[in-house]
Amino acid sequence: MRHLAAIAALAALAGAGAGACKRRVDDTTGMPPREYDPALQPYADDFFAQAALYEHPLDAQRLNRLRRVFFVDDLVQQRIDYGQPAAEGDDVAGTCTDAVIDDTAGVLQLKWTVSERHWSEVWLASKFKGPRTAEDDLSLRELVFHELGHCLLGLDHAKGPDHHIMSPAISDDPAWLKAHWRELVEELFVPKPAKSALKKP
Repeated sequence: MRHLAAIAALAALAGAGAGACKRRVDDTTGMPPREYDPALQPYADDFFAQAALYEHPLDAQRLNRLRRVFFVDDLVQQRIDYGQPAAEGDDVAGTCTDAVIDDTAGVLQLKWTVSERHWSEVWLASKFKGPRTAEDDLSLRELVFHELGHCLLGLDHAKGPDHHIMSPAISDDPAWLKAHWRELVEELFVPKPAKSALKKP
């Protein structure tokens, strides 16, 4: 079964939402401290390492704005609670979103615009928590790379029938994903307009 990957909260989208979650915020930056789930930190570290390997500079502002990467027990409800568009079905795997504290209400709000007080968060469905097989591990790695592609590289979903890390759904073929992982990562960090997307048999 293909898991629908996240609909990125990109600045091009309009609208705003509100939630009722109190959030600790640094008074000097207007953003929360950086918090990565320890189970997800190795995948984020690998993303940073691959970016360095392929000499792909990460935008300092985007990197500074990425504050939280964590699992959510009910991702669909989380998206609804914070004013995001309802997801298609209940098979959402992750979301990259922008957030800001509402000064008047003192609560977390999600915004679809960018300002110095906004930060980004990555929410991943808790069904990807361990224990994981080697196949599950690679699927989670693809999902983290996908969401960080939205948050840190500013990429939208890839279009077309062929599979990319930025495709709207993560791969449902673990063997194919393992065989082509290096090529998919290279394509993510070294985009070549003339290069054909990887074709699945």
